[in-house]
Amino acid sequence: MAFCASKGSDKAKAGKEATAFAQQARELCVELGDKRLEGRSMHFLAEGHFAAGDLQACTEAAEEQLDLFIELRDKRLEAFATMTLAQWHLRLGNFDRALSDAEDALEIYSQMKSPREAQVLSLIFEAYMGKGDRRRALRAAKEGVKRYKARADRAGEGAALDLLVSAYITTDQLSDALDAAQRAMTLSQDTGNQHMEARMLNAIAGIHLRTGQLDSALQSGEDAVAGFRECGGQTGEKTEAMLNVVEAFIQKKDHSSALQAASEMRAHFQKVGDVRGESSALMTMGQISLEMQQPDEAVASVSKAQAMLGEDGQQFGEATALRLLADALSRKDDHKQALRSAERARAIFRELGESSDEASALYLVSQEAVAIAVSEGAQAGGGAPSRAASDALIKAQKSADMGIKLARELQANNGILGSILCITAQVHMLNSKPEEALAAADEAVVLFREIGSAISEANALLLSADALRVVRQYRDSGEAAEEALRLFRSLESPEPKGEEYAQEVLDYLESVKKQQQQAQMQQAQMQAVPMGMTAASSPEGGGVPDQVVSMARQERARGAALDMKSGVDISVIKAKVQEIATRITGAEDGEIDMDTPLMEAGLTSNSALVLRDNLIEEMPGVQLPVTLVFDYPSIGAMADLIVENSGGKAIGN
Repeated sequence: MAFCASKGSDKAKAGKEATAFAQQARELCVELGDKRLEGRSMHFLAEGHFAAGDLQACTEAAEEQLDLFIELRDKRLEAFATMTLAQWHLRLGNFDRALSDAEDALEIYSQMKSPREAQVLSLIFEAYMGKGDRRRALRAAKEGVKRYKARADRAGEGAALDLLVSAYITTDQLSDALDAAQRAMTLSQDTGNQHMEARMLNAIAGIHLRTGQLDSALQSGEDAVAGFRECGGQTGEKTEAMLNVVEAFIQKKDHSSALQAASEMRAHFQKVGDVRGESSALMTMGQISLEMQQPDEAVASVSKAQAMLGEDGQQFGEATALRLLADALSRKDDHKQALRSAERARAIFRELGESSDEASALYLVSQEAVAIAVSEGAQAGGGAPSRAASDALIKAQKSADMGIKLARELQANNGILGSILCITAQVHMLNSKPEEALAAADEAVVLFREIGSAISEANALLLSADALRVVRQYRDSGEAAEEALRLFRSLESPEPKGEEYAQEVLDYLESVKKQQQQAQMQQAQMQAVPMGMTAASSPEGGGVPDQVVSMARQERARGAALDMKSGVDISVIKAKVQEIATRITGAEDGEIDMDTPLMEAGLTSNSALVLRDNLIEEMPGVQLPVTLVFDYPSIGAMADLIVENSGGKAIGN
């Protein structure tokens, strides 16, 4: 009964029930004076404590079980208790203690020539891997293969080869891994071990995937799936085999077949009543749908998985599904629902103490909050945001700050830290803080460069380029945009939007450069005419060349900047806007009236940005959106916006 309770869906509740039953069983065994049964009850007591989350009580119960069996002087039970204790310490991350206990158990089982020896060898292997000592893990596996082969223990040799395959794969010795897997598969076929054969087929599929042999990966992967389904493999094994098949199809650009493979596994898991397996298949279907640009289908699949995991009490799985659901909803532009899903995922990860996953959820929260702010009218360089946009920006900044703090504490995930820094840069730009945005974006560039993520580095460089443009560091802005463009073009999968944004920045900077050169040329030509002489009485007597006359006529001296703080009449604002627009377009006086669309008067998309920057410079304190000319196409419309954004300090007519 204690064992059954520990398998319940509500893990903590079932753990407490199992603990109570096991404690009653132990008390009964004590009354009967049966130490063997008392020891066995201690095993279930440890299981219950672990499920209930009381880790210290779990190991204490396991230690008591070992003491009881040592007292009985029963080596078989002592080895079992020592092996069990090693398993607990492995699950708790106490790798040194797990290794010590496993080695003690191995010594006893080796003397007894017990079939459990291979099981203990796997614990030793896992302990070394947990410690990060791959060399010793590999050596332990090799020694196991030699030992069992010398004994002609084919089952033990197969189990050791399984470990050896894992060791070779982990150390990127793929050729050796493939050889070991094929040896193990031959051995399993000779001994009729269908489960081991499926495991090796799955390992071979994974190796072929990593080496780009997609057809071989598909064949081995599909055989592994069929083998696991026939022999009753574990959920994790079936899921891994499914993912190998799906990944092979995706790399072959056959997303429909990938979706079909996941759907078939979903049907299998549903048939056998495997909730965890079915939810994994549904989430895989959701990810494939996202790659196929089908967010509605993705939301449907992932929503089912999330509901199933929630009902089954699998909190980590539910949080993982919620995180994927947030991504799918975001692709649908349903940012408010995406935000809710991301916040729920973050709350569960936080409750479970999963800091790395919590940081990734906080990234999504801040990302969706930024999207909501933009949808509510927040713009880089725009006026004061609305209340809704302001609230969203505050949430984005707060979530990003918490995510950055978590990521820095982890010191192991530069990717998520860089991503959150990019969101922070966007928030700063929307809050008109380009210097702070530049600092965040620059740090993200360095982090992405360290981990070798070209696309992420390119996106961060675009943020840096934009911030540098706003603070008028044009040369640095150009260099950042050029590097971003180079990185985008170097990607295997094209990123047309990234290339387009980088080119827009470069085009803008080129227009600024040309205007600066034109102004310098005009100034030099004007200075070349001696004081008191007209253009018609130049030393050559032929007058200034026509193109110079034309350019001189276009050049207009800048007027004084307006003091917006003290209040300015709207007619003065209109005159200032008209002055700047006329100067930039090169129009004649009177050619542009208050209602003339400036894009029809000669303004281009590039010079529109120059116009906006000049307006901000000559009317300090006024914030104008990047899309100024498109949203407010005439001088009159711009003047009205400036009056509105000047905090009511402009004086109406």
